[in-house]
Amino acid sequence: MQITARVEDPTHLVLSKPLPMPRGSIVAVDVRESALVAEHADWIVASGALLEAAYGPDEPDYSECGERLS
Repeated sequence: MQITARVEDPTHLVLSKPLPMPRGSIVAVDVRESALVAEHADWIVASGALLEAAYGPDEPDYSECGERLS
């Protein structure tokens, strides 16, 4: 059975439909990233790559942490 759910807060889900199980049943939850979260991660990677291209290896490191983007 597959049911979608919305995250209400870090410990509660709101299911799209009721589960056909008695109260107190134990269920397994398989968490998958939504397309929006995955797309956000892709933008972060792309942004880092563009910054790396804009500032070549001979440029000083301007980051606060002192690490190169990877």
